[in-house]
Amino acid sequence: MTQFSIQTESIVLCEGEDDRRFLEGVFRKLKKGNIDAVAVGGKSKLLSTIQGFRAIKGQEKVKKLLILRDCDNDPMEEIISEINDVLDVAGLEKITKPGVFTTGKPQVALYVLPDNQNRGCLDTLCMNAIRKARNTTCLDEYLECIQNEVDEEMSDKSALAIWVVTHLNMKDYTKAVTANHIPLKSKLFTPLLDIIKSM
Repeated sequence: MTQFSIQTESIVLCEGEDDRRFLEGVFRKLKKGNIDAVAVGGKSKLLSTIQGFRAIKGQEKVKKLLILRDCDNDPMEEIISEINDVLDVAGLEKITKPGVFTTGKPQVALYVLPDNQNRGCLDTLCMNAIRKARNTTCLDEYLECIQNEVDEEMSDKSALAIWVVTHLNMKDYTKAVTANHIPLKSKLFTPLLDIIKSM
């Protein structure tokens, strides 16, 4: 289990550092200083962190706990079952569906990226929004060129990293969000932003 202490009444557990940096940018844009994002280091560590939640220093002050998990290619039913198994072990109320907070203490919600329905991850959500809002012809041609060179399909993770580095000269997802290189105004972000706003 990842070691950390809780300082706020609202916390978002996420898989990795890129997710945490993205969330920090979202919190700044939404002026939500009362939420912390904690990167736990992957799916398996996400499960062990939830399972050991009651042992985390400061957990008693938490009113809302949001769990962000990539769908990747996993069936939604399996994700919900897996999360509910560890919530049960932790003595936390089980979720009935993604995107909705429970009524227990703390209130718990699961958000499965990209959109609680489809396969993918945070990078998929970001790239779908970028492709709807911006001209990505150069990026797409570049990705196609690389794919042809390495004979391997480029992931949304790679595409987003290239997009951000191209605009900022560094891979800084917090700054990419605050500088609007990742367009939070896209309707694709609305469900995720709404659940964060409710915290």
